[in-house]
Amino acid sequence: DRKLREVSVVEFMIRESIKFKNKDVREVVILMENVDIFCELFKQGELRREDTGMLLRKTKGLWVTCLFLAGILEQSIKKAQLIYKRIADMNLDLFWKNRPLLDGRALGQTLGLPKGPIIGIFLEEQVRWTLLNPTGTKEESLENLQNFQKHFESKRQLEGGSRKEQLKRAHKE
Repeated sequence: DRKLREVSVVEFMIRESIKFKNKDVREVVILMENVDIFCELFKQGELRREDTGMLLRKTKGLWVTCLFLAGILEQSIKKAQLIYKRIADMNLDLFWKNRPLLDGRALGQTLGLPKGPIIGIFLEEQVRWTLLNPTGTKEESLENLQNFQKHFESKRQLEGGSRKEQLKRAHKE
């Protein structure tokens, strides 16, 4: 693209050749990037609440479209319907709309975190904890985050490296 960043062939074609609106391009890219992950749901025996919730959070309102697109690719709309029902039964169908118990600013202030990408790591940990503890309180979440912070900081000291490298490693965990 003009800004010398890599873009997928699909994104380039839709943006530059077909001239879709930017919002439509972003949505198609989200579908294309995640449909294979949804196809994996068809092969799993049981849906894992944490993984499923994080996937829905990533795809937001497009999760249903992505699920049924995967159903078409897997030639099993019935299975897509069963997965949809299971997600609804787990009360995850609107999970992606839920606000975290503590927002980024509150996290930074409460845990003494600097502004920047590290806040995102702690927000993601909070979301994962919330998925595993759907009735958990703000206080319990904060306690978990404080434990996570101790683990995170001790691991960071052991592994060393630049702050940027440490953040990359933390995102991979």
